[in-house]
Amino acid sequence: MPEDPLILAVDDTLNNLKVISGLLKQSYRIQVATSGEEALQLVADRPHPDLILLDIMMPGMDGYAVCKRLKDDPATRDIPVIFLSAKTQSEDEVKGFAVGAADYVPKPINPPVLKARVAAQLALAAQLRERHQMLHQRIAEVSEERDRTEIERQRIHDRQQALLAITRAALRDLTPQHFLVETLDLLNAIDWLDIEPRGLLFLFNRHDELVLVAEHGMSINQGMICTKARQGSCLCGQALLKRQTLFLAEVSESTQHCIMGPLKVGGYSLPLTEGERIYGALCIIMPQGHTPQPGEQDFMNELADAFSGLIRRRMIEEKLRINQIEIQMVRNEVIRRLGVAAEFRDTETGLHVTRMSQYARAIARTLHCDETLCELIELAAPMHDVGKIGIDDSILRKPGKLTAEEFATMKRHTLIGARILEGNDPLIELAREIALTHHEKWDGSGYPHGLSREAIPLSGRICAVADVFDALTMERPYKEAWPVERAVATIESLSESSFDPRVVRAFSETLPELLTIKARYQDDAIDPRELLPAVNLEPGRQEWIVWSERFSVGIDIIDEHHRYLIYWANRVHSAIKQQAATPEVAKALFALEQYTRIHFRAEERLISALGRSPIELESHQLRHREFEEKLHELRLEIAHNPFIAGVEMLEYLRSWLIDHILKSDRKILKPVAKGA
Repeated sequence: MPEDPLILAVDDTLNNLKVISGLLKQSYRIQVATSGEEALQLVADRPHPDLILLDIMMPGMDGYAVCKRLKDDPATRDIPVIFLSAKTQSEDEVKGFAVGAADYVPKPINPPVLKARVAAQLALAAQLRERHQMLHQRIAEVSEERDRTEIERQRIHDRQQALLAITRAALRDLTPQHFLVETLDLLNAIDWLDIEPRGLLFLFNRHDELVLVAEHGMSINQGMICTKARQGSCLCGQALLKRQTLFLAEVSESTQHCIMGPLKVGGYSLPLTEGERIYGALCIIMPQGHTPQPGEQDFMNELADAFSGLIRRRMIEEKLRINQIEIQMVRNEVIRRLGVAAEFRDTETGLHVTRMSQYARAIARTLHCDETLCELIELAAPMHDVGKIGIDDSILRKPGKLTAEEFATMKRHTLIGARILEGNDPLIELAREIALTHHEKWDGSGYPHGLSREAIPLSGRICAVADVFDALTMERPYKEAWPVERAVATIESLSESSFDPRVVRAFSETLPELLTIKARYQDDAIDPRELLPAVNLEPGRQEWIVWSERFSVGIDIIDEHHRYLIYWANRVHSAIKQQAATPEVAKALFALEQYTRIHFRAEERLISALGRSPIELESHQLRHREFEEKLHELRLEIAHNPFIAGVEMLEYLRSWLIDHILKSDRKILKPVAKGA
């Protein structure tokens, strides 16, 4: 029975070695060393370890130096080295890979990740050893053909090294574009393989169309659809129908290839399949008139198999990331709706908690709170009045002034909210803090505990101002909405009595941004005559869709809505064009989808209030619903194939938004705005 693989763990901290040993000893034999020098002595002895887990920061010889010594020695250069380190900056990882590391696992160690990486590297090393063994056996069997065998051995070695390098590249977090470029560079480095470093990667979308998602050296726009692929008339289509790698010395226009035909080049089309699943096709460009070399077709088949597996793995990883983002976004939405549920019994509005939480974040940012706290405040603030769930409607919805007894009951909502929000999660803890303290006052006259000054948590002081500003400027069952000027004057007059003076100063400084937020999330009907402060655009900022006066419909609040929609469309574009992680695209698209619903409902209320005909309103609503359905479809596309949705959605977003604003919105709103 073969022995378990031998793993050498090197770390100057004994506790770390105990943890590593405890995690891996059930499946592997473990050696340990507490310094780089001791590790090199152990490796010099036979048998060599099958894999080395190497700490970077050690006294004496550090991990980089140890790895370089191992890779400089022919006897040890093939031992996979996985760095374990808290140094997670990209330059640290680059340095580690430069000295020959096979992988990089950050500290603190995630046990499932460590086990998976160890298993993966051992499997890769075993595969390489197996290939070498097969190679040496063949050389021995055909010794009389030494020259030919030597050439063949070199080619097999090159093939396996290339495949191994491609597989290792896939373990890194690369976009399809970067992965294609690295693959082509690796193939181009093989002397006997007469390849041009040019190629294209096509993947299927939900409509069974091949979409170009990556190209190198071709100057073809991503997002083009190989529409003839389903009929199999092009090279890619034939390769996918036959499920085999195909080669043409020249792909000409007569081949009816929708993208490569006019280029008049030769090339391979590799079907990317796994079982019954078809992912797409990889096209590798060869010089015109190229003659395949012995073993070249087999190599391309192996490359197709490897690439298919890697595409599958990367798709699974991206889908998991997207699922995590969606879970987080759904959690945030549930929190917001919990706040809405509490407010709804009081005000029957769904946007108070949105406005108030964004006010709080803006004020916190002006106070120079770190971005993590600002984000947590925005997420936690919607639950500030969740305790109102425990207050009777007769008190919550009373149109007149509360009696002393009723007010005492009302004050209990802070304590009820605190009980509801008990828990250890940082977000829930902050939400509890806000729910309990947002009615405390700077001079100690607030409730429930009469805290004063800095004894009141900063989050409670910020949310107190944000909540009062929104409460004053919105209509309640017992009062009309106050003008902004009156609300601001009242809050400033209560500085040093009800409110923290520093928070009030930040509030006043942030007021233009707060008014913009107020305009974006209005509950009541939009007043076409209402004016907003001038928008300060960032100088020199390059945007995909640039706002200009030609987009204005003459109604400031609608213009602000449109600016915000364009902002999120630009965020989607930026995430895609900068080749950000797919979850960033999903996050931006989710935000765009959320705000689209808010804007459309507000705009439809305005159109109705302006007395437009039912036919005009219905036509406008239909266009809105079509856009919402398209955004939903794009999110489904991301779930189906994360690498395609981005390149397909951009032009639709731009053309729809510009066309809708310049034509539909201006037509139905502009005449009213001019006459308002």
